[in-house]
Amino acid sequence: LISPIEAIYILTLLLFASPIILYLPAAIIVIYLVYVWLDRINKHLDRIRILYRNTALYLEKKGYNELSRWIDSEVGDLEYRMSTERNPVLWGIAVLIINILVWYILHMVNDSLRKIGLTEYKILKRLDTLFREKGLESLEPYIEDVRRVEERNVILYITLSVITLGLFTLYWAYLVTKDINKHFNIHHIPDDKLLTLIEKL
Repeated sequence: LISPIEAIYILTLLLFASPIILYLPAAIIVIYLVYVWLDRINKHLDRIRILYRNTALYLEKKGYNELSRWIDSEVGDLEYRMSTERNPVLWGIAVLIINILVWYILHMVNDSLRKIGLTEYKILKRLDTLFREKGLESLEPYIEDVRRVEERNVILYITLSVITLGLFTLYWAYLVTKDINKHFNIHHIPDDKLLTLIEKL
């Protein structure tokens, strides 16, 4: 049998150990989320580079030199505005050490999505004009969805996170994850149509 003193001793150990026990799985989840968010943004940016630079090259071969140069310039501008590739592993470790960095990452992901979405929208809009001039199908029904990424008010969200002792951060993370999934899930439609239509030029 355990004596009362031993029971108190064990309970005290559990009391002090419980934050560590709870912290470890929470830390793993946070690192995983940060890794997934930034990795998907990086891969999406790479995909855009490949897709639209190849589109520009194809248009150049077809004689649409001005449009080709403009698309190449837009992609270059996006690369400049997102000049530093976010290392998912390093940022995950950084958040583990300095927890409040997760707020910056949530803002960074939202901001990156908005920049990418706007660039894609502008390029698809110009291509859509060309397709319609050639009597081809329009991309219009899908173009608006590409840039529709809600801007999150980072000051408000941080304030709410502080007031709620971090609980709002969980909701913020949910919204950002939802934004990422929504943005990427709609892409197969305009991308597939773009590739189909551009071959008809």
